[in-house]
Amino acid sequence: MKIKSWTVDVFKGEWYDTVFDEDGNAYSKGLSKICPVGKSLNWCCHNYDKLKLGKCSIGAFTMMNAKYGIEIGDYVQLGSHCDVFSVSTHWKGDKGKVVIKKNARIGNHCFIMPDVTIGENAIVGAFSFININIPDNCIAYGVPVRVIRNLSKDEIAEMEDIKKERGVKLHPKYGVEKR
Repeated sequence: MKIKSWTVDVFKGEWYDTVFDEDGNAYSKGLSKICPVGKSLNWCCHNYDKLKLGKCSIGAFTMMNAKYGIEIGDYVQLGSHCDVFSVSTHWKGDKGKVVIKKNARIGNHCFIMPDVTIGENAIVGAFSFININIPDNCIAYGVPVRVIRNLSKDEIAEMEDIKKERGVKLHPKYGVEKR
């Protein structure tokens, strides 16, 4: 067994190691068997070996299928209850890598379809159905999603300042964001 990730018990403020066995099953201290990359009351990913995470924040109850690859960059904030799929069970059988570039913000309950790239500093509103590429530095939302407007230079600078102020506190052992 090897350690692949960590989680924190938000009720107790304690760190837990998530450990994976050879079959891809995950175990956390004090917990029974949970789904791969699953975290106690947090998020879940199928085909986790094709998931590439930067220093990011993933909301509770988010579900991902990384069969064809999911890449989430540094400082990304992915809201709770989101669905991110690199393969679709839709009748078309869409498939392709999903890329969320650094410093993007994705609202709660968003559904991200396969073969989509969300640009750097992009802000996507809650409950959006993301089936097209979202360019850098813009605000988008809707069902289906559409770009509403581009961010101003001042707004982009403000996002960069927030990122610097927030900083990233790394877990001492695993090098991923400590929240």
